[in-house]
Amino acid sequence: MGILDMFQRGGMRAAGIADRDASDDRFFAVGGARSEIGVTVTVERARQVPVVRSCLKVLADSVAGLQFGAFQRLDDERVRRVADHPAAMLLANPNPRQTGFDFVYSIVDDLEAYGDFFAEVVLDRA
Repeated sequence: MGILDMFQRGGMRAAGIADRDASDDRFFAVGGARSEIGVTVTVERARQVPVVRSCLKVLADSVAGLQFGAFQRLDDERVRRVADHPAAMLLANPNPRQTGFDFVYSIVDDLEAYGDFFAEVVLDRA
């Protein structure tokens, strides 16, 4: 059965493919999603697979190793690095426990594994 046949003969339901319902909780389950063979797949279980862990590490290492900072556009062709911009200072020294590399690494790792990243901004008196 081709893809055009599915539309002509009553859609995907007639072809044996059920429509996905966004209100169905199984697509948004906190404990992971069940695979076709009955195994619950979570981020923690996926990270135990060496290939998955290696892929996440390579991507996070690659992005965290890039040069980053804040730049000011001088004209259409020239830019200048701004070292005293608050964003550049944050990325260079985000907190006492992490270097800039570690901070960006954790951002990328969480984004690719969980699809989200959360950081708490703690302001001092300055």
